[in-house]
Amino acid sequence: MWAVLAMVGLMVHAAASDQPPLLTPEAHDDASCDLRIEAGDIFYGLDPTDAYSHFKRATVLETRFKDIDGAEELYRAALAIDPEHVASHDNLALLLYNFKHMPGKAEELYRRAIALDPTRANTYNNLGALLKQERDDINAAERMFKKAIDMDPKHAHAHNNYGLILHNSRGHHVEAEKMFRRAIELDDKYASAMYNLGLLRKQHHNDVDEAERLYNRCISLEPTHASAHNNLAVLLMTVRDDLDAAEYHYRRAVEVEPTSARFYDNLGLLLQNGRRDYEAAEAMFLKASAIDPKFEQVQLNLQLTRQAMAFERAGGKIGGESTYHPRKKTDVEAAPPDADATYRCVTVVARLVAAAVVAFAVLAALAVFCSPLQTPRPSPRNARRRKQRRRRSPVPRARASSDAEPAALRPSTTTRSEDDVAALRSALRHA
Repeated sequence: MWAVLAMVGLMVHAAASDQPPLLTPEAHDDASCDLRIEAGDIFYGLDPTDAYSHFKRATVLETRFKDIDGAEELYRAALAIDPEHVASHDNLALLLYNFKHMPGKAEELYRRAIALDPTRANTYNNLGALLKQERDDINAAERMFKKAIDMDPKHAHAHNNYGLILHNSRGHHVEAEKMFRRAIELDDKYASAMYNLGLLRKQHHNDVDEAERLYNRCISLEPTHASAHNNLAVLLMTVRDDLDAAEYHYRRAVEVEPTSARFYDNLGLLLQNGRRDYEAAEAMFLKASAIDPKFEQVQLNLQLTRQAMAFERAGGKIGGESTYHPRKKTDVEAAPPDADATYRCVTVVARLVAAAVVAFAVLAALAVFCSPLQTPRPSPRNARRRKQRRRRSPVPRARASSDAEPAALRPSTTTRSEDDVAALRSALRHA
């Protein structure tokens, strides 16, 4: 059973390629942008008739201060001033999709921006990502990414996203690798492109060294990239056998993305097979099961972990210096050695021989007493007398008959004459 447990333990889950990442808001702020925002007054110092100044302040609120509601309000104010301000359409759509989860309204704003300016590569890229993520419309998304590259051949995000379509949906790994490498050439700090290239190199070329280098580079640029932490941990655990580093990156993955059942399951497998800490592994599997109750692998891992816990409570050690094997109920212990065993064996044999001799004697006696008594043989003198009598007697001797009944008992039908009777009487007198 424990061989099965170890085998299941190797079934760690590498994260799939990222979904096409939506762009960060297109910001137009510069060093001279002095917001001078007083507490609670995001409109302080703004020109109420300048859509661009509202847009610029909105991007700073969103990207620098993470004030999503304030940024949304300023984007809408910019569009109220100038309904044809394309950048405000684009950034408001991105905000509504990323933080408000309003894909319908976001798509409407993207299409409005494209209608106002058909040459904006940024809008084509973002709309393609939305179509892939929300509708899984591969063909429409691919058209948007190719259109973005046509509009701007140096658009790094469009190259990365088109590479994901080629890799995940089309199976064109060679072309996908070219797109990822081109994206990195255009932006040497593009963390997601490095992650995707590392995953491709590991999956299709088993290039562990380059994959590890790319994962580490991705994490250094984006420390909150959960999938990079997870995949680097898988590599460290299964290839490098570095459990400490693997555990660190697994824990970082679940810390950054606590809603991923795969990450909790992988951490549980490390605790189960690497640390033999079954209680901690059980806790991780339970969290994964709570997140995704239909995750069958988690249920199997949880069952095996509980069996291992019960085994250790019974006195067993898994993977230690010794292993306890509980004896089956049908096992029987051997009796201790007996010093008199040889003597008892000889005694039994002797008694069997004596019994056999007695039985033979009894049978012989029975054979003697039960046999029929033999008739004594007549003397020669008596035999001659009987022979002479038979010769002088006129009575014919009865012969044996072929019938089963003796001849002497058969009634005779022959009648005797008077001469025969006289002769018979005379013979009897001489006898």
